[in-house]
Amino acid sequence: MTEPNTVRVALVGMPDTGKTTFLAAFYNAVQELSRGDGIRLRCIPEQAAYLEKIRKAWLEGRKVGHTPRDRAELVRLDVQLTVAIYAGVAVFCRSRS
Repeated sequence: MTEPNTVRVALVGMPDTGKTTFLAAFYNAVQELSRGDGIRLRCIPEQAAYLEKIRKAWLEGRKVGHTPRDRAELVRLDVQLTVAIYAGVAVFCRSRS
């Protein structure tokens, strides 16, 4: 069972459409933004070594690589996103700590 306000996202697509590259870029963004407010990793993912490997390749401008066709790569990121909605505009919330 999922927690209230939990969203699950699946990346699905044909080969060579950029799913792993997107994951590397997203993980990098979360890592960079976790130092501020609005978004943060709630825990270190079990697949941290894999995520760091593809993130490093992405940052260096190298091909991120492919998941073999005979298996799926399951990656779980527990990300907390804090957003406030004002008059239909989403605003990242800043903590006062």
